Amino acid sequence: MKAVKDIIIVVFVISLMVSSTAAWYYGGLTYESTNPYTINFVDTGFVVTQSEWVYSGKAKVILTLSLTNNSTETEYADLEIQPLDSDGNVILDAGVPMTQNASTGYIIPGDTWSQEFIFQKSGIRLELNVFQILITGQDSFVPGDKLSTYNIEQTIYTSGGGTTLPIRSLAAYMSGTIDRMKYPKYRFNDENWSDEVELINPVSEKVREVRVEFNPHPSYNDRALLIIVDDDGYLYSYDYNGFSWGTPVNLGRVWISAPSEPARPFDIAFEKTSGNAVLLYSNELNNDGSKDLAYRIWNGVSWGSEQYLDDPKSSTANTRYMWVQMAPSQGDGSDNIGFVGIDNNNLEYSSAIWDGNSWGNWNRITKSPPALWRESAAIAWEYTSGECVLTYSTGTKVGYQTWSGSWSTASTLSLASDGDDWVWLRLKPHLSFSSDRLMLLGLDDGEGVSAVDWTGSGWNGVGTILDRRMETSDRRSVDGDWEPLGTKFLVAGGNLNANDLSYKTWTPGGGWSHSTNNWATYTAVIVNDQCWVQVTANPKGDDPYMSVAWMDIKDDIAVAEYDGSAMVSSYELTKKARQEFESFDIANSWR
Repeated sequence: MKAVKDIIIVVFVISLMVSSTAAWYYGGLTYESTNPYTINFVDTGFVVTQSEWVYSGKAKVILTLSLTNNSTETEYADLEIQPLDSDGNVILDAGVPMTQNASTGYIIPGDTWSQEFIFQKSGIRLELNVFQILITGQDSFVPGDKLSTYNIEQTIYTSGGGTTLPIRSLAAYMSGTIDRMKYPKYRFNDENWSDEVELINPVSEKVREVRVEFNPHPSYNDRALLIIVDDDGYLYSYDYNGFSWGTPVNLGRVWISAPSEPARPFDIAFEKTSGNAVLLYSNELNNDGSKDLAYRIWNGVSWGSEQYLDDPKSSTANTRYMWVQMAPSQGDGSDNIGFVGIDNNNLEYSSAIWDGNSWGNWNRITKSPPALWRESAAIAWEYTSGECVLTYSTGTKVGYQTWSGSWSTASTLSLASDGDDWVWLRLKPHLSFSSDRLMLLGLDDGEGVSAVDWTGSGWNGVGTILDRRMETSDRRSVDGDWEPLGTKFLVAGGNLNANDLSYKTWTPGGGWSHSTNNWATYTAVIVNDQCWVQVTANPKGDDPYMSVAWMDIKDDIAVAEYDGSAMVSSYELTKKARQEFESFDIANSWR
């Protein structure tokens, strides 16, 4: 039997796992989740909306009822939970309504009843709009005119490392915490950085290098791929489907004997329009002269078979790539990806273009890299024009070429410096419509760092020396990126003997915020010399607006946010990393 007229007080308990925009609907009226409200409850269901974000595959509701009244009688309630689509219809799974029912049984006054409800089907993220929860009770719900009060707590979350809030950022890294360095760790950021989570898998050795990328396709932008290489040279892939991580896949092996110095002979990039991903990696173990690099395609469900990229300019089997870097075109309607690599055995750079179906436009550059174990080449795409720009060190100068259907002839840039070889290059595109700007950062063998912007048609002079002595050039102790909303470029790094993080900004009209050797500083949660630095912008301009992550000489990894004017909110990811290698990566969602 059903209650005739009950007075229910609903108290909201909102944790970090529930959207701050969540609301409870009663008879078409919306009450924000900030204060208790008293309502007349006459056999009328109420709707609990979740965040607009629902993860693929599963959604879970935890409903808790606590009975407190001045009666000694026990009470029970029947519940019906209906997952509804945007039209208010109950969602079907193979033609069957996904409605779930439960009964609390008798609740003693002062006691609590709680139960979990799992809703799982393929593509539920695309359908689910709200949960409607109907609660009915017995005639003696309110004995006489005594007041029954129910405290109802509702939480919707996933157990796969996500929440009903969108994951805005993922930090993936090697750490000796929790278990061993053989298992990669991660944290996600929805409103704040989460607890550390370990991805256990049968890797053979310690994690060495890490890459993580979100899918930019609008239908799949809650999904990500995490790729690692371990000390034995095995490549492993982890698929994050928006709710949980899939079983790790062993994709290949890039070496038998690991180099003692930093090297990353693989990279991952998503095609902009298809949502497929391309993994490209060194094939030194199986190259017969026509299989210089290996690659696989991720179609959103599984990895394709191993295929090969042949250098048509060389028939030698003696290739060993120390560095592989890929950059996807961000222009609408393009699945182009650019590649540049450093061949250790032939002492050359190589580049090629992926058009969405195959590799072409091979370009072998017969210039000897000045430091094979440092990434002295970079590639990026102009955002609006779709032209690709390739840069590489020729020693004290920077060579460059452009591609717009074919490679241009090589040219040389005399980037401002004190005359040392360029050993680290970073080239970042300004992801803004009507902008074709890029920013080139160079770190030389004498620890000096310089920058110059590409205007869309050429370099803006020889650039500027930002500092003559950074903390190190054995590691990439500097990085930068464009703010997602605006025209500012942020550079952050480890200045020599400065424990605080150093940073400065550039704008097209104002130039650099600080002169040579001068920086703004930020005292973070950890203050040790920074040897690896990453700067990544959130492409949608959400929080964290820009992430600055770094590893210090004591093996700590930390991350802070740049809010558009200053560094804020630093957070320590781990105390037990490996500062010899860039064993961490930060990715931001395109959602």
